[in-house]
Amino acid sequence: MGLTFIGHASFFVQIGGQNVVIDPNFARWLFVLKRLRRPGLEIRDCHRSSGFSHHAHFDHLHRPSLRAIVRQTAKRRGVPPSIVVHITCFDLVSDLGFET
Repeated sequence: MGLTFIGHASFFVQIGGQNVVIDPNFARWLFVLKRLRRPGLEIRDCHRSSGFSHHAHFDHLHRPSLRAIVRQTAKRRGVPPSIVVHITCFDLVSDLGFET
C-alpha cells in the first residue's frame, strides 16, 4: 500500500495493484485561496490511475484537474480512466471523457 498526499483533500492511493486518485485538485488558485505548496504529485503521474473518487464540493470536484487527468491517461494508455462518483454527481463529470 502507498499513499501520497497531493494537497488539501487530494490523495494518490496505491492498493492491491490499483492506483486511485481521491479528490484530485491541482489548481494553483481556487477563487481567493492560493495553493501554498506544490502538489505532492504531478498530473502527468496520474495516467496509471484506474479510478477516481470524490464528492461535489468546488474544492474537491475540480473539473479542470479531472479533464487534464483524462487527457493524460488517454494520451499515454490509449483509453480514458474510469471514475467513481455518487449518482448525484454523475452529471457534473459525464462530459469530461471518462470511461462509462
